[in-house]
Amino acid sequence: MGVTTSLSRLVRVALFFGVVCLLAAVVGLAVYAAYFHIPGPVYQYPVGVGMMLCAVLVVCSIQTVMLSLGLLRATRINPQDSDVGESGGGMCCRTCDVVYFVVMTTIAVFYFIGSCVGLPWTPPDAAVWSFVLVLVNAANVGLAWVQRREGSLRTAWKDDLPMRGIAKVTGATDGPSNSATMRCLKRAGCILNGFLRALALLFLGLMLGGAWVQGIGYAQHGGSSAPGTFLTVTYGLGTQRFHVWCDGPVNASRPAVWIETGGGHTMYDLLGIHQGLVQAGWRACVYDKPGMGLSDYGFPDQDDSYHYPLIQATGEKGPFVVAAWGGGGNLAWEFASAHRENVTSLILMDCYDDDFEFRQAQAIQNLTDAEMERQKEADLSSRVFLHDIIRTIGVQWGLMFIFAGGGPDRETFRPQEYYDAYRFLNSYNEKSWTYQYFGLIEHFRNPYPFRNNTVSRDIPLFVMASWTNGTAQCIKNRQPLESEACRDTIRRNEYAYNYKLDTATYTDQSEVATCMDCDLGFPVQKSEWVTGEILKYLDGLPPIS
Repeated sequence: MGVTTSLSRLVRVALFFGVVCLLAAVVGLAVYAAYFHIPGPVYQYPVGVGMMLCAVLVVCSIQTVMLSLGLLRATRINPQDSDVGESGGGMCCRTCDVVYFVVMTTIAVFYFIGSCVGLPWTPPDAAVWSFVLVLVNAANVGLAWVQRREGSLRTAWKDDLPMRGIAKVTGATDGPSNSATMRCLKRAGCILNGFLRALALLFLGLMLGGAWVQGIGYAQHGGSSAPGTFLTVTYGLGTQRFHVWCDGPVNASRPAVWIETGGGHTMYDLLGIHQGLVQAGWRACVYDKPGMGLSDYGFPDQDDSYHYPLIQATGEKGPFVVAAWGGGGNLAWEFASAHRENVTSLILMDCYDDDFEFRQAQAIQNLTDAEMERQKEADLSSRVFLHDIIRTIGVQWGLMFIFAGGGPDRETFRPQEYYDAYRFLNSYNEKSWTYQYFGLIEHFRNPYPFRNNTVSRDIPLFVMASWTNGTAQCIKNRQPLESEACRDTIRRNEYAYNYKLDTATYTDQSEVATCMDCDLGFPVQKSEWVTGEILKYLDGLPPIS
């Protein structure tokens, strides 16, 4: 009597637990979905992992509720009237249930461990939700086992359970329904439930790989394994921790080189240049922007106001040579404009306006302003869709090797010992893609008017521009040399190169170096050549007085 009473209480506790977890998962799923395309209330926070785990938890919690109600309902059915019984088919199905939930529990346990390996850089949501999944599926294992033993336990339980309350909740009757409609509905429900179970198993199994990719990645490349140091900076938006690496000898007569990466890149992209300068006897600094690499998440209204406080927090003394690549040119330009006394020279490596690619298309295709805006919106929609795929399944399922192709290989990347960190921190974690998504929206909605913002014309400027052989690119892309597509390719390359040369006219003291047969990624892919050109330029600068 005591054992069956305890079991009946445990079933009711499991039912309550299942309902609570189901409600929590539904609320969590709704909250994550609401913040998928807008910044969170505190940070630009990764929500893809929470969405996926809550979706799986919804299915698993439904199983808890169904198993609990099924056991409670079984007490209202006479053993001889049961339509499930101890037949071979029924017993086989119930054994499969036990096996299924044991597998789900095992995966959830390993997922929880994987999500904890990379803390504090992996989202803590993953650890919390996966721990709840462990508890829910462990409960399901117990309930499925009891259900498997239902035939022998049913009679013993019957006198111990509050039958009226159960009948009211479950709608149970004294015998099984023989209605054809009810049988069809039951069969349809079983098929749907089986489909949901299969999806939950598939999703959680694939997510296990993604959790370990991120956990191991952060464990290997974060914390004490990361080069440089971590600085806490307080400024107008709040307090953030930044990953910064300043290295090289301090020389009172030589300026330090402050290196700015593009918006969707980490410090590791330009470590080849950074370390090349250090080895040549120059002091150089590089860092991860908010939301990228090992720096903290960006704020919802993240802007560039952190920049000067961060430079001050490093303790480095200006003036600086500010070297910028791609989208980093905006920050370099703003810093030179606002703090002329702290800038001895600017180096721009393939720096463009934010909306350059669309004005380029407008010029090549003779588009009107309205046509260009439509093309811009269509391009934004396709990029948002790609980012949504990456943030929901690409990172979570460990499939970033599909999306993150291209770039330098291990043999050409410098320094080679940081290649794995470069790949992981740029492409294999949800945090960086979250920052890139919101940066993409800002890039499209509020493009920085690079050429319309002036700096003092007495600032020495060194422009490094990539030049791509359009004919060779046509051959590579299998475009017939006489085709309109090939002519457009050649015109685009010429337009881009001339634009970069034009940036050399922004000051009265400028030099130009051209990277022949290169593309936009040349500072990463050909860092040794870039470092050599920068060193030639730096050696020609007058010493600091």
